[in-house]
Amino acid sequence: AKDTRMAGMHWAFAPILGIATQPLWPRVFETWGEDPYLASVMGAANIEGLQGSPPDLSSPLKVAACMKHFVGYPNPRTGHDRGAEWIPDRLLYQHYVPSFYAAIKAGVATAMESYNELNNVPMVSSNQYLNHLLRETLNFTGMLVTDWREIENLYDWHRTAATPQDAVRIAMDRTSIDMSMVPSDTSFAELLYELVTAGLIPEERVNQSVRRILRLKHSLGLLNETEPQAPPDAAPPGNADDRQDALNAARESLVLLRNKDNVLPLKAEGMSKLLVTGPCADSLSYLAGGWTLHWQGAVDDSEFKFGSTLLGGIRERAATLNPSLDVVHVPGCHIKDHSCNAATLEAVVEAAKTAQAAVVCVGEENYAEKPGNINDLLMTGSQRDLLRAVTATNTPVVVVLVEGRPRVLDGAADAAEAVVHAFLPGPEGGEALADVLFGEVNPSGRMPISYPKYTGTAPSQYWRTFTDDQVEVEWEFGAGMSYTTFSYTHLALNATEIAPGGVVDVSLRVTNTGDREGKDAVLLFVTDEVRATSPEVKMLKGFSKTPLLAPGEHTIVRFTLSCDHLAFVSADQIWVIEPGMFTLTVGTGAWPHAVNATLKLLPEGETPAPATLLEEIEAEVEEV
Repeated sequence: AKDTRMAGMHWAFAPILGIATQPLWPRVFETWGEDPYLASVMGAANIEGLQGSPPDLSSPLKVAACMKHFVGYPNPRTGHDRGAEWIPDRLLYQHYVPSFYAAIKAGVATAMESYNELNNVPMVSSNQYLNHLLRETLNFTGMLVTDWREIENLYDWHRTAATPQDAVRIAMDRTSIDMSMVPSDTSFAELLYELVTAGLIPEERVNQSVRRILRLKHSLGLLNETEPQAPPDAAPPGNADDRQDALNAARESLVLLRNKDNVLPLKAEGMSKLLVTGPCADSLSYLAGGWTLHWQGAVDDSEFKFGSTLLGGIRERAATLNPSLDVVHVPGCHIKDHSCNAATLEAVVEAAKTAQAAVVCVGEENYAEKPGNINDLLMTGSQRDLLRAVTATNTPVVVVLVEGRPRVLDGAADAAEAVVHAFLPGPEGGEALADVLFGEVNPSGRMPISYPKYTGTAPSQYWRTFTDDQVEVEWEFGAGMSYTTFSYTHLALNATEIAPGGVVDVSLRVTNTGDREGKDAVLLFVTDEVRATSPEVKMLKGFSKTPLLAPGEHTIVRFTLSCDHLAFVSADQIWVIEPGMFTLTVGTGAWPHAVNATLKLLPEGETPAPATLLEEIEAEVEEV
């Protein structure tokens, strides 16, 4: 928010609140993942960071947030950006709407409708979604903007308007849109004026939008004689503190997915040669991805004023740990032209044979929106060839994945000893990765998506219903390892049954049972055992990261579940709460230390047994 405001802008087109349900989609990296609760919590926090909590848009260091794209945008049937979606309303309300409702409760100032056609109706012309759902049901009172040129698209893209004027009439007549994002002309205003003059659009309809726009401008101080200015002592963009925050965020987000024989962290002191290879190993542009500096990302690394590639981070860290360690860089294949010829592979293989370990960094080039469309989720063949060639040398291999969406590896990394997923960690990502690879930082991130193992079974979200076959994935939602181990014990509920409208407090002890200090991200899932519509196998309803725990140290993690966490959308498309049994699980199927408890939701009118204070339960545990 500070950097945006200091650049003279008062409005941020963020956050994206859609859930990543289609892994081919080129905007997966812009989301919070595939889970509605995760997107709701993180999206609301993002909005509070941009606007303040409570919102204070008059602050010279805050901006108006924009929740987008309303609604159902991330699930195109083809996987291509702006493709048509077919989402039944019950599933739309159950999974895609909650993050927007959370944003509205957080006070988001603006919203953006989406490019998509949902069930064959362009969103920009939908009375059902932009009036009934957004305004009446969710009670959004802020300003609503279209996405890029979307009203004009009714005429020449969606083909639901016979003329450009008809496109404006349809959008204004059927929806509550306030502003048209027209990129290069004043056609919207001119056509709207003609429609009002001809009596085809009521003037009051225009006044409704004008009031919302002026209310937003007033809250931002844009109608004052003097525009609010940032304090003269405000830290400029790219200052040392901000860069440290970016580095810390990258460190916290890295996910360790495999670590056979404890290959990681790398033991620099006992090594003489380390190979670094792969097309993403020496690129700031690939670490940062699209929407960085330019729409499609940086043209080349010279545009960055600071940052470190993976190769640069490894060399800098190695120099402090073992100055005699020879960090050899052989680029290997390329992403853009998919080249990886025999001579190139031979050079990498020969270097790997004499190294104590090889770090292979593969992934995607930078992209954004429709130019990032792909037809196949497979990792490019040249990179899969590189992975197989290096792992065949029997040198310990660490794979680092730098990608905006989960590219299927087709077994190419199966023989690798370790895998770290970096997503798009930004220009500070090289240093963060080096810190994790050499053990200066203990990884604590978890996967926000299910990583597909086969192209034919993607998409495959973890929140499938019991009637869906369990699809084998490469890494499940919530996967993530550490260099230490943790145990979950003493899971306790202050009540085993609650009445409608009640809450239950949950706590458990998390203990570092290993020999290194570390943090643990604790996930709470809920399973509705029986309900009127097929229940999901489980749904995330809480998450919390522990503080840094020393070996043998423990902490208490607490959650609060309300009846809202137990609700679902009925076949009649309304949120309901049904009495019955619920299973609470902390951890996932991949965790040997996952623990469970049961909770009963009573029918209306029944009185639950008295609840116990969690503090009393925890005190008894400590005494024992």
